[in-house]
Amino acid sequence: MKHARWHRLLLLLLLGLVLSGCFVIEQELDLQAGTPEALVTTRLNVDKSFAGAEMDLFLDSLALSVPSLEQEAAFSRYEVTRDFQRMVVYEWEGQVPQAGRYTLDERHDGSWAFRYDLRPVENLSDHGENGSHILIVSIYLPDDIEFANTLKVDGNHAVWGLTRAELQQGVTLQAVTRAPAPDTDE
Repeated sequence: MKHARWHRLLLLLLLGLVLSGCFVIEQELDLQAGTPEALVTTRLNVDKSFAGAEMDLFLDSLALSVPSLEQEAAFSRYEVTRDFQRMVVYEWEGQVPQAGRYTLDERHDGSWAFRYDLRPVENLSDHGENGSHILIVSIYLPDDIEFANTLKVDGNHAVWGLTRAELQQGVTLQAVTRAPAPDTDE
């Protein structure tokens, strides 16, 4: 269980780095297997002008501090251009399913209910744009989603973009899949 906490520690450390609009954290939870544990991928997107030797040194220290991180996640670093901005992406792709602060429950009608309570995050910097997303959470569920408290839903995939204000308040992400069609064989 001690090793299963690496993604929560990583997310907390990365949230602590969010000092301006130049950082965006993405967390992807793959729950398609229908178990309470997810394959978790975490990405830190950093403006290229802020990424460099200091960031690499911090991430090397993180890997040394949390040895299970290297055993349970594949690390990569690459560059992309988004919205005319050059970004360095640091990615930890989970190799082992992890339990977390999220739940996935099969309901009596065969549908699935997902819930992820994000506690309030204090002391986020006031730098950057208030309306910009600093945390993006993406999930994949076992079946197509019928309801979610986000407008970004495509089949079994839902995405929430969270702002500084939402993270300071705390937020609950929810989604429910469609119930399987009744068997019409008589």
